[in-house]
Order: sequence, then structure tokens, then C-alpha cells
Amino acid sequence: MTAAPTPATPSRRTGGWLLIGLPVLLLLVNGIATLIEVRAMSGATIGEVVPITFGALSIMAALALLARRRLGWLLAVSIVGWHLAATLALWWVGTPDYLPMALVALSAVLVTSPDMRRAYTGERTR
Repeated sequence: MTAAPTPATPSRRTGGWLLIGLPVLLLLVNGIATLIEVRAMSGATIGEVVPITFGALSIMAALALLARRRLGWLLAVSIVGWHLAATLALWWVGTPDYLPMALVALSAVLVTSPDMRRAYTGERTR
């Protein structure tokens, strides 16, 4: 008697790119939109430094995620956390912006998922 052949397991690379794609897209769109909004503001003030920094860091995080760098994941988690805190603060003071809040919440779920954590830290999850 011979054992039945086992089916080939699907490649994890495809699943990895699908998992990374949406957070990268959301970080890129957020960074570019932030930089465009700052550019549209009139007058240069010190208050523009923070949005410019976060916009540039969002773009850098997206590019580093594409390059599959651990720094990209750490930067993405940090940026998403700060952005989520900012959108929740806007909600708390009574000026909510629900679409960015929903997108950043989705990004937070995706970036902190066990598969992303395992891919960028090598950590084994249960």
C-alpha cells in the first residue's frame, strides 16, 4: 500500500503581499493627502511642521513596508497609533472625521495582526 500524495501547500508570499498591500496603500494615501493639505494652507507656521513630519513618515513607512524592512513595520505601527489617537481626539472634542477614523482603525487592525507581526519580527504567535 502506498500513502496518498499530500497536496502542495499554497505559497505564503502571495498572502503576505495581499496583507501588506492595504496598509501600504492607506499609509501612502494618508501621507500624500497630508502633504497636499499642508501645501494648500496659506502662510508658513510652526504648526505645519507636525503634519509635514507625519506625512513624510507615513510615506517612508509605506515604502519600508514594501521593502519588507522591520523599521517600516515599527514606523507604521507608530504612525497608525498616533493617527488613531488624533482622530479619536477630534471625535472627543466634537469635530469627528469619520472616514479617516475608519481607515486608520482598519490600518491599525491590519498592521498589528499576528501575520504582520510574525512577518516583520519573526515572533511566533499562538
